Amino acid sequence: MNKLTDTLKDYQTIAVVGMCKNAGKTTVVNHIIDVFKDEYQIGLTSIGYDGEKQDEITKLEKPRIEVYPGMIIATCDCALNTASAGYKKVRDTGIRTALGEVSIIRIKTQGLVEVSGPSMVSQIEALSYEMKKLGCSKIIVDGSAGRTSFASRLDCTVLSVGAALSNDMNKVVKLAEHQVDMFDLNLCEKSYAVSFSGKKPYAVLKNENDVQIIFRGAMVNDDLIEIMKKYKDSKKVAIVNDASSVFIAPRIYKKFLHKNGEICVLNKTNLIAVTINPMSPYAKWFDKDKFYEEMQEHVDLPVFNVMDEKV
Repeated sequence: MNKLTDTLKDYQTIAVVGMCKNAGKTTVVNHIIDVFKDEYQIGLTSIGYDGEKQDEITKLEKPRIEVYPGMIIATCDCALNTASAGYKKVRDTGIRTALGEVSIIRIKTQGLVEVSGPSMVSQIEALSYEMKKLGCSKIIVDGSAGRTSFASRLDCTVLSVGAALSNDMNKVVKLAEHQVDMFDLNLCEKSYAVSFSGKKPYAVLKNENDVQIIFRGAMVNDDLIEIMKKYKDSKKVAIVNDASSVFIAPRIYKKFLHKNGEICVLNKTNLIAVTINPMSPYAKWFDKDKFYEEMQEHVDLPVFNVMDEKV
């Protein structure tokens, strides 16, 4: 049987992002580390804060991140106060966050760590480059729930979907299908140099064949509704930076497509797999086999439950 780590073998930098809190993302990160630790030198960082014992928002217990000798970790110094793993500081990075400066450490003895990395995409890229120079052949970036902007800059992405998203399995599957569609938006064939006026979220370029709408930031439902009304008789191409800039409901997206619209991205995310977590801290758990089957039916990507891959 094909496993998640089989799918990841050909990629060096790996983003793991969740659709919500408690989607099983940390469990996936731990699984990747556990399988790859003897074959590859692993680097690990996070966009945001992860690996802590208790979620800072929900106050629920969380799985910790277990690390092994030789691993390279980029995290804030304050997060190391709770580490049970032995480590040696390799270097300071000069990258500062709300929790302090990010340091690069090398793990000396097996144990647990909290990982608190930078918040900017350029800083994640810089840390990945440093880890490569230190010999890391697999670099994992743990993405906080809903923060996926960095994913388009890495080699591949894994999306974690959990029952915590909704107590309605059909709704979870549909939302996951929509998110996969957003990651799969077509790549724009060229970039655009435009000027934006006032608070308008987009600029418009018109030609004989279509109308191109270039967004400077997020695109929301009202934007597409306005565009459909204003340019109802034209081919409409909405252009955003990447999938993380799109905040639209599935029904609005489908209507936009039906009205001769298209959304494309300047930076495409290489989503290669979906993982599921049938457990939820908020409501009744999903039947894991049914959840797996439904996700496989609606998502045109490999789907994995890493808990079923444990030996």
